[in-house]
Amino acid sequence: MRVVVMTTVAAVLASACASGPRGARAPTPLTSVDTVYYEVAGSTPAQWRRELPRAAAAAGIQGGGVTYTLAHMLLHPGYTRTTPTGCQFEQSFLQLRIGHAMPRLSASAAPSVEDRAAWDAFVAALWERAHLREEVGQRLADSIRVEVRGAHAQECAPLIEQTRRRTDGFGARYTAAVRAAEAARGEEMRGVLP
Repeated sequence: MRVVVMTTVAAVLASACASGPRGARAPTPLTSVDTVYYEVAGSTPAQWRRELPRAAAAAGIQGGGVTYTLAHMLLHPGYTRTTPTGCQFEQSFLQLRIGHAMPRLSASAAPSVEDRAAWDAFVAALWERAHLREEVGQRLADSIRVEVRGAHAQECAPLIEQTRRRTDGFGARYTAAVRAAEAARGEEMRGVLP
């Protein structure tokens, strides 16, 4: 399984000191999860073990993995305003987008009932791992939302720079959190075909 993380900070960060409208709505957190499937030919575990690496590589999955997770964070900090406690963001918006590439049997596959059960258990373990990565991403995105909403500085420029560093650090924080969560789960997180 491979994790790729991309972080994008909206160009509006540089112009975030512009004033915003009165009565602005609260920040809107969004998370989306999309899945792209690639097909694996064969009807037996032996055929799948042989075909999976080729099909995964053809789908663009590198490093010998059979799944791929991409986490992408987009932060639009809204605008800043000066309050008695200093400069702060208003109407901040953080969107977390997670994408998975997962295997599925080709339409021509005709496995036995036992082999199909083995495939389904294998894919269920892959999905368990994918869902763990989603949970980690959501917790981290929520944490960054709280950090951005609660951030204050005497001047706006340092606040904008501090927020940029937080969002730029998303990739490293996400990767470390995923590794820790998977290590805590241990072997149960590994999908293995019989």
